[in-house]
Amino acid sequence: MPTPLEISAARLPALDGLRGVAILGVLFSKAQLTPGFPSEFHLRWGHIVGSASVDLFFVVSGYLITTLLLAEKDRNRQISLGAFYWRRALRIVPAFLALLTALWLLDGHSDVEMRHIDWLSAATYTVNFIPESSWDAGHLWSLSIEEHFYLLWPLMVVLLSESQLRKLLVALIAGTLLLRGVVLAIQPREASILEVWTIFRWDTIAAGCWLALGLRHEATRTRLMNFAGSPWALPATITLLILSLGLNLSNKLGLTIGYSLTAFAWAALILLALQRSSSLSRGHLMDPSQEIPSLWIRVLQSRFLVTIGILSYSLYLWHRLFLRAETNQSWLHFPVNLACLALAAVACHWLIERPFLLLKNSWKPQPTTEQTLPWGSSAPVDGLV
Repeated sequence: MPTPLEISAARLPALDGLRGVAILGVLFSKAQLTPGFPSEFHLRWGHIVGSASVDLFFVVSGYLITTLLLAEKDRNRQISLGAFYWRRALRIVPAFLALLTALWLLDGHSDVEMRHIDWLSAATYTVNFIPESSWDAGHLWSLSIEEHFYLLWPLMVVLLSESQLRKLLVALIAGTLLLRGVVLAIQPREASILEVWTIFRWDTIAAGCWLALGLRHEATRTRLMNFAGSPWALPATITLLILSLGLNLSNKLGLTIGYSLTAFAWAALILLALQRSSSLSRGHLMDPSQEIPSLWIRVLQSRFLVTIGILSYSLYLWHRLFLRAETNQSWLHFPVNLACLALAAVACHWLIERPFLLLKNSWKPQPTTEQTLPWGSSAPVDGLV
């Protein structure tokens, strides 16, 4: 396995930029349904954009969590599950409880309606198993899937070798794809569960996990970096992404191979963003002055997208409270609703998220060694959350 280059960096902006792209896709898919949104910008397939954007969050989560768990294992020869779950709880729970508190205060007022089953499923991260959740809790299905991943995957990383993990991921990807096909063939009326039940979405997160493991395996890393450095890598990735989105317009193809292809396309784009934003070539860091970043990398690393990416968790938590298709509240009409959402997200991030994140190392003293990724930069440990 190649030795990571020890280069200190607080974050990798390209990954924040990708999260910014993902949350903007989600917000667009919902904002276009709100009163006042310009009809000329309305997309009939806007829901596909939203779904694919959530998939990007899943792939980023799989990649980052796997990378940092393995980095801890390398550094300490073990993984502290208690510390991992503590950090995850501090990252997720405070802002999540703030949302639930706001929904409780607004329940029955200002268009908010929460049923008992909505409260129970939200509190237990099982929203993805509840049919027809309320509007205000419905988006929490993706957070439920992420939570299930956070609970189970670290155990696998602790118990299995990297070779065994790679085999497990291949089995998960193939098995999930097969399982979706079987359900669609036997119970086509239950197709809606294929998008939101955790057991049917493992392949999306697994694509990110596999990328993290692949970059640690010398032969696979060489192939990945050769691909990332080729001139046709970006056109091929964009073509695959467009093809996968097109398949998602077809119910049967979209619900079977469409999800898998979308995940692979996002994983490839993450690889390209990492390789090109860090000026890495064949495992060696080049002088950044000798290479001008591509336009799309400069866009990903722009202050706007990076900032949106940093705010993505708060934006995702609060967006349905402000982006409503049916409302009698004039302040929930476009674009005022977006402005209100932005203010709520900024407040949540600075007043709730950040103060609690300062406690993330309070479980036990952490080594001062920089957590580095295989191409030589550190990164945030979250995808959507």
